[in-house]
Amino acid sequence: MNTALRLLLAACRTIDSLTGCLVACIDRTYDPARTAILFTADHGGIGTGHGGKTMSEMLVPYILVAPGIPAGSRFDREVMRYDNAPTVAELLGLDAPDLWRGKSVLRPRPSAPRP
Repeated sequence: MNTALRLLLAACRTIDSLTGCLVACIDRTYDPARTAILFTADHGGIGTGHGGKTMSEMLVPYILVAPGIPAGSRFDREVMRYDNAPTVAELLGLDAPDLWRGKSVLRPRPSAPRP
């Protein structure tokens, strides 16, 4: 296993562990039925590259845990960075301005997990 892959896997383990801490804190401190967690990134890349213009280079994780979204659900469309603000606005019960380019990923709701 090369060094870059080892570093990536170590970072993923760290993020996974910290995510568990975050969820445990929410469970103890807040109402999980009224709390959303969104994980994403500002850019993608290939290997050690930083972003780019192809879809492979722009691909980033988009993980949303929120009330009404079953675990394991999938989005039926590509989600772009500019969809973040309308999605967060909807989670907060706000209307996104029409001039915003993005659309909430909650419309339509993400599809249920496939068997």
